[in-house]
Order: sequence, then C-alpha cells, then structure tokens
Amino acid sequence: MRRKIVYVSMIILMMIFLCACGTEKNTNVNIENDDVEKVSNSIKDAYLEKIYEMQEEVESGDGSNEFAYDIVYIDADETPELVIAANGNWVSLYTYADGQLYELMDRWTYGVAGNHGYDFVERGNLISNYNTDYAGGISYYSVYKMTIDHKLEWISTNITYNCFEDKNGNEVFDEDEADTFGTGNYSYSTYEENEGIQETDILPGIESNESKTLFGRKRIDEIIQELDALDLE
Repeated sequence: MRRKIVYVSMIILMMIFLCACGTEKNTNVNIENDDVEKVSNSIKDAYLEKIYEMQEEVESGDGSNEFAYDIVYIDADETPELVIAANGNWVSLYTYADGQLYELMDRWTYGVAGNHGYDFVERGNLISNYNTDYAGGISYYSVYKMTIDHKLEWISTNITYNCFEDKNGNEVFDEDEADTFGTGNYSYSTYEENEGIQETDILPGIESNESKTLFGRKRIDEIIQELDALDLE
C-alpha cells in the first residue's frame, strides 16, 4: 500500500512538471512575439533587433503610426544595409560589420524647408541630397559616402545661387542680394569639399548613373520575410 502511494505521488509530480514546461514562452523570432531575444551574432539578428525596437516605439505611442523598411546595397560588398523611415518625414540607415550594428543616418529629416530627400546609387557607395533655401533661390547638392570605419561622411556640396540680381557686378552672390531672388537672370555656383577625407578612407563602389530614393518600401511583416529569404550570416 505504501509503495502504491509513492508511485501515485511520482506520477502527479511528473504531470505538474510537464505542464510547467508546456507554458514556457516561445522566444523564436516572430512578428507577433513580444519577447525577442536580442542577440547580434549575425546581420539578420542585428537588423531584427533594431526592427523590433522600432516596433516597440510605435506600440508605445512615442513614434509614427507605422514605420517603413527596406533592404538596400550602398557600397559594393555583399552586406546589405537596413533602411528605417517615417516616409515624408525622416530616414535612418544602418549597416553591419564585425558583429556590430552601425548607424549611418539617424533620422535625417526631409520633406520640409526645401529638403527633397536622399538618393543613392545601388552598390555605388554614393548618397546624395538636394536641398534649397529662399524658395529655390539657393540650391545645394551634397554627396556622402561610406567609409572603412562604417560611417557616412560628407564628401562635397555644390551650391548654386539662382536667378538673382548681381548688384555690384562681382559675379558672385552677396548677402545683400538675397532680396533679389527671382528678379534677375544671373546664377552662380560654388563648390565645397571635405579635404580631410582621403580616397583610401572610402569603401569602394561601382560607377553608375542610376539612382533610387532612400525610403521605406516595405511593412514590418514584409521586411521580416525578406530577411528570412536572404542568406545572411
């Protein structure tokens, strides 16, 4: 009789143990899973971690109603970059190297005050921005490139002063001529460059004249599917 009681007790304990194991939370990466394991031992893990971090911001009410995402190739290597954007407002860009996530652009704004946004040449290591002041009176075309230490560095800016009256005839734009934009027919351009950047500091890219706009093209479920489909280490 005593052995029977011990035997029944052991069965009850085993059942309790199995039930407890069955209630353990699933930590596999899934769009509906709130308990994502935050590890960055691969490109996919690092990008998913960032995506879920942004999703938490949306759900907390601190950010946009919904962010948009994309996978792009900025320089010539096989490591894709992650785009996160509040389209029409700002765009961020990330890359991955040596087990670490690098932030190239942190919510760079556009769409207001004459900023037309950011374009890139796929695998060309070139990001450009067209911006204007004085309702188009002054236009700026700036170029950025990724460096070997995983930063996005300003390379150069071409500044054009459009349709102003050259009052003093010096063939350049002077501050006291700002009120003449749109009244004259003279344009003047100047060029500024980052003299501290050497060619050896810049990651390689291919030559191409084809550019694309840098913005979010995919919803969160679509970007996760794309990351799953890519063979990323």
